[in-house]
Amino acid sequence: MTVTATQLLGTPTTHSLSFLRQFGSTLSQSLVDLTKSPLSRIARDRILGYLSKVEVGDLTIITSTDVWNFGTPPGESSKQPALKAVLYVRSEAFWTRVGLFTDLGLAESYMVGEIDCDDITSLLKIIILNRKQMGEVQSIAGPIAALCRSLAVYSFAGTMSNSRANISSHYDIGNIMFDAFLSKDMNYSCAIFKDHEEDVSNPSRESLEDAQMRKMKAILGKAKIQDGDNILEIGTGWGSLSILAAQTTDCTVTTITLSVDQMMLAVKRIAEAGLTDRISVHLMDFREILMNPEWKGAFNKFISIEMMEHVGKDFMEEYWKVVDYVLKEDSGVGVVQLTTLPESRMYVYILLVAC
Repeated sequence: MTVTATQLLGTPTTHSLSFLRQFGSTLSQSLVDLTKSPLSRIARDRILGYLSKVEVGDLTIITSTDVWNFGTPPGESSKQPALKAVLYVRSEAFWTRVGLFTDLGLAESYMVGEIDCDDITSLLKIIILNRKQMGEVQSIAGPIAALCRSLAVYSFAGTMSNSRANISSHYDIGNIMFDAFLSKDMNYSCAIFKDHEEDVSNPSRESLEDAQMRKMKAILGKAKIQDGDNILEIGTGWGSLSILAAQTTDCTVTTITLSVDQMMLAVKRIAEAGLTDRISVHLMDFREILMNPEWKGAFNKFISIEMMEHVGKDFMEEYWKVVDYVLKEDSGVGVVQLTTLPESRMYVYILLVAC
């Protein structure tokens, strides 16, 4: 069974394993299974060649028959941090998988148990700190890997039908899991700390919840939320922003989401806050808004927090068309928070993902 097939989750909405995706997944796994072929030995030699350039840290690779050491043990060079990792290769498929799919192959090998590591954090740090001298690891089957990536990109494009499955596979995997690492406000987006480096300081001088509350208040402030506002939020999350808006002003909030799990918990939290009369949650795609004539020009405020990342460049025009559709012509105000990358890197990023 392929890695793709074994990772399917029982979410409310799922992607169908189309012929194209089955072909790409099966092709990838068939290549990886060639562990006793010359391809495996070629891949191993290439990978060991790259690792021979390690200068920072101490990396040991152990197989059933061989042991390789790379880098310098801690203490032998003043410029090196105390990083040490031991990688145990349990299956020869590891070499082929990494040779074919580079960093993604490394992650998949770890997922399926082809390798173990005594300190995965140190391993990743060693790879990152040596990336300049090791250079870019090139796939030994670049065209085939590119074909598989192109099939995946095509399969997960943010069409209206795909978006439901995309969101479901990301968010409908159990609220308990998100509750384990988020603060109690349940914000799954970038916070605003007093200090730019606060989130990486040890110990942190400010709680994540305080930083998330600052973020939400900043967004509500930028949107100038006040009594009587009618707000549309695209991307409900678990309802934190809409609850805060309704608690601090006499406003009305309409919020939409594609996640069943998020909607159910958001509705529960809104009810517990006693705000069901002023906050309504809808399970719908943002493009469905255009099918609701009563929403045209009905809102004077619009807010969306880190939802645009799910839209995709091909559907960005539709997104802003929806924003234009819902906002009042003369008094509409919108605030959008999203993660970005420099414009100069965008073209390269698109090529790497789609090619």
